[in-house]
Amino acid sequence: MPVGTPALATPAVGATATSVTTASFTPAAGELLIAFAAARTASAEIPTISDTLGNTWTQVDTSGTDFSNITAKLWYQVVESSPAARTVTASSTGSTQVGLAIVSISGAGTDFSNFQIGTNGAGDPSVTMAAYAASSIALGFYAGNAGGSNPTIPTGYTSLTNSQIATNIRFAVVHDTTSPSTSMAWVGPSTDSICFGLEVKEAAAAGAYTLTADTAAVTLAGTSATLKVDRKLGANTAGITLTGSSATLRRGFALTANSRAVSLAGSSASARVARRLTANTNEASVSGQQATLTYTPATGAYTLTADSRAITLTGSAATLTYTSSQQPEVNWPGTNIPRSKFREMQRAALAQYLHDERERLQKEAQKPAQRKVKRAIARVIRRIEGEGLLTSAQVHEAAPAIKQAITSNVSIPAILDQLRLSELTFIAEQSLLDDEAAAILLLAA
Repeated sequence: MPVGTPALATPAVGATATSVTTASFTPAAGELLIAFAAARTASAEIPTISDTLGNTWTQVDTSGTDFSNITAKLWYQVVESSPAARTVTASSTGSTQVGLAIVSISGAGTDFSNFQIGTNGAGDPSVTMAAYAASSIALGFYAGNAGGSNPTIPTGYTSLTNSQIATNIRFAVVHDTTSPSTSMAWVGPSTDSICFGLEVKEAAAAGAYTLTADTAAVTLAGTSATLKVDRKLGANTAGITLTGSSATLRRGFALTANSRAVSLAGSSASARVARRLTANTNEASVSGQQATLTYTPATGAYTLTADSRAITLTGSAATLTYTSSQQPEVNWPGTNIPRSKFREMQRAALAQYLHDERERLQKEAQKPAQRKVKRAIARVIRRIEGEGLLTSAQVHEAAPAIKQAITSNVSIPAILDQLRLSELTFIAEQSLLDDEAAAILLLAA
């Protein structure tokens, strides 16, 4: 859609005051509005702007300019999809006069990279613009302090407004929609003056996009970077990245990484319905402050596959959620082993320990050197007494039975009566694998 011919959305207004407000107007949906405001006196601050709908107005490049006794600034806004009537107000603290004009343009984009500022103390500011795109138009803006007549506009340009907008402000807006000159020179009687030159480019065309990266990255960036329906992104030797404070990949996209990463990043990064992320030789990642990939075993489930590199979800609240009708078994506290498996491991380890200890004691009992048997008895007695399993009196009373347990390979029921401890088995179990004395007592019982 080509850029339309600029028009005033409502008549330009001026006032001998610190603020001025336009008449009510309702622009068309999707139109570009450009606001031009100027204010006078040496103490006048660069103007500010607002409207009765509370919409956001964005400064055009570095347009806010204060030059001696005159200040000026440009803003833009893209009209909402369901526009309503509104008024616009420009204000400048310390000023004595204020002027304001609202220009409306259809088919215009918001790339204002070709923008220039000119100032002059004798009322004759000028700018030299960079070359324009073939589909672009050009706008010129002028604000001058005092003077007996209005300025002469640049050659080839058409005036939208050119007047003494307030007591001591000369104020003009011009355009060229056919073959605008890059030289924009004003001639006026004012003492101090400011001019702005602005290229207005055609809005990006709608429709299907094909983004292909052969040897370098394809990047969509912005505060709300979005790639919409029916797009295919393929990365052969470099990454494809969507970045922004609200980066979003929407329905029906296929993301494939052959030799480099595919990534979504942003403070609210999302991979939505029917995504398949596959990493063959590099990683696929979803990241963000609350990056979440949810797997539900049903139609439309997500599939994450890593052949030789990891698939990673990162962020301050990164979550991978699996939904299933079967509840997972609870692990044994303090371990990553299921409770039932841990009990089996305990029983097997205890049985193996007792078997090994019995064999060791039998071999030791068969050795001719009685000194080793005595040392074993003394060691067991010290363990039992040190662990607090029996009192000193009970240890001495049980010494013969303990010696018999060490040197014999038969069941000795009399040990329980001799020690007079109905909880002997329970005491032995408390130390399980790492208490030799408790294992021996358990064996004897």
